[in-house]
Amino acid sequence: MKVLIVEDVALVAERIAYLAQKTFPQPLTQLDTALSYEEAARCLAATRYDLVFLDLNLHGREGFGLIDAAAPYRTVVITANDAEAARAYDLGVFDFIRKPISEQRFALTVERLQRAAATSSRAVRYLAVKSRGRVDMVAVTDIDYIKAAKNYAEIVLRSGGSLLHEYNIQKVQELLPDDFMRVHRSYLVARAAIQRLDNLGAGRYRACLVGGSTIPINRACYRALLES
Repeated sequence: MKVLIVEDVALVAERIAYLAQKTFPQPLTQLDTALSYEEAARCLAATRYDLVFLDLNLHGREGFGLIDAAAPYRTVVITANDAEAARAYDLGVFDFIRKPISEQRFALTVERLQRAAATSSRAVRYLAVKSRGRVDMVAVTDIDYIKAAKNYAEIVLRSGGSLLHEYNIQKVQELLPDDFMRVHRSYLVARAAIQRLDNLGAGRYRACLVGGSTIPINRACYRALLES
């Protein structure tokens, strides 16, 4: 595994390197450290890493610009600022570790990385939803459907209730796994959540979901789902 540590404090970078070498079950094939945003950008351009440990405050410059959800590597954010967690998760980071870094919490991240590698899945598992000064981490599997609410998106949960995401429905879709479909201009749902399709006549269609809800769908999606 090729690992890059992006951290502007040398002692903290050394701590991360020590924990990585100690905790991963297999020896790391490459372990690099970048002490600035510019150095990190050069490393990422030159090497195909598997994992990046990223501090979000690099000599006063935000590290968010180094997060790429479409990149071949996973990103674990390490920072002292809890408020940055929601934005980091929305950008597709794999995990978030708060400073000061405990060995137990670092080991938990490594365990999660090992499980994810075993399934070869990079799908987003949680959606960070900021509402009224708090951040709720919603499991993707608990999402019944998502409904447009003007400039926001209402996340309706299978476990009951709903949350209002600060992003609109289009931006929320970009954060979710590929099986989430825009079945209607105002509705987004996972393909696996659809249990039955109904033709109501007069050009109206609906999807009955495994959680018991029903949502409208457009004709194009109705036909596509029937053929799939």
